[in-house]
Amino acid sequence: QRRAQEVIDRCWQLRQANPILSIHDVGAGGLSNALPELVHAAHGGARLDLRAIPSEEPGMSPREIWSNEAQERYVLAIAPRDRERFAA
Repeated sequence: QRRAQEVIDRCWQLRQANPILSIHDVGAGGLSNALPELVHAAHGGARLDLRAIPSEEPGMSPREIWSNEAQERYVLAIAPRDRERFAA
């Protein structure tokens, strides 16, 4: 959780150069709530591959991944042009 907060803090300190367009915590409702909120805020659509979502429990079913209420996780929207810079 601290590592995620450090990344978020560094990004918002960049002010206008902040690569994060939108951020939502994966709390109540899990990804089934956080991802639609993120997509709705961007006025767009999305295609998701649940198999590509990192999980410490590899045996989880797609339904469990979709509704897992992981309090220490976030979903972020990053502009394609900023992905490489954000990953660094």
